Amino acid sequence: MGAQLTAFQVKRLQACKIIGKSIRCVVTEEDNPIPALWDKSFSDGTIARLENFEGRILDDVMIGWCGEFNPLDKQFRYMLGILARPDALVPEGLESIDLPASRFAVGTIEGTEPDLF
Repeated sequence: MGAQLTAFQVKRLQACKIIGKSIRCVVTEEDNPIPALWDKSFSDGTIARLENFEGRILDDVMIGWCGEFNPLDKQFRYMLGILARPDALVPEGLESIDLPASRFAVGTIEGTEPDLF
């Protein structure tokens, strides 16, 4: 079936914190470690912990954040997580990134794996 972008909006986001788990990676057509991070996070209980986190600012949103790109080796940091209040305490075994107030994109993609990713 493939995948199709069915909705897209740009919204404003207050200063907040991403709480979750991250990996450093390079994504190629042959190797994409991001789906494995999501699979592991579902199976090891990380997603459930994040879904029940008290300091969330968007209750129904899980995010995948990309940043800290290094042009020399083409690596970037990918974090799976939730958006939380800036003063939220980070649970043991998780990590965080502080985000300033900014704009962000919200997209809905419908399709089948692996095209969905």
